[in-house]
Amino acid sequence: MIVSCNQFGYGDDSGPMPKNCDESIIIDEVRYKEDESDMFSILDAKIYGDCLEIKISASGCNGDSWEIGLIDSGMIAESFPEQRFVKVSFKNSEECLAVFTNTISFDLTRIRTSNNVVYLNLSSWSEKLLYEY
Repeated sequence: MIVSCNQFGYGDDSGPMPKNCDESIIIDEVRYKEDESDMFSILDAKIYGDCLEIKISASGCNGDSWEIGLIDSGMIAESFPEQRFVKVSFKNSEECLAVFTNTISFDLTRIRTSNNVVYLNLSSWSEKLLYEY
């Protein structure tokens, strides 16, 4: 369960979101640069259709109050295919020592480019993710 998503800018101003994605991506260079996330690990990241699915792990009591967002830098590297830079924003107010995992998906349609393909460079993830549409 993810709560307080409006803190990250989700909602009516984020544009339409396919029904199969959990959240919408934020495009904001300032937020991308200034975000200070709490400690977490990315266990897996895959693209399914228009959704980027990310599995994360962090300490907590049950993970129910975690606030998870995905921020795009707004910058496009002029290569072929073009590249975009994204990172997970993670807030955790739980003070327990257990470790939990959570999987969340993000709608990628807002970061499409004109070439019908773009690489995503996900911060803290070693592989580029190919998004084809």
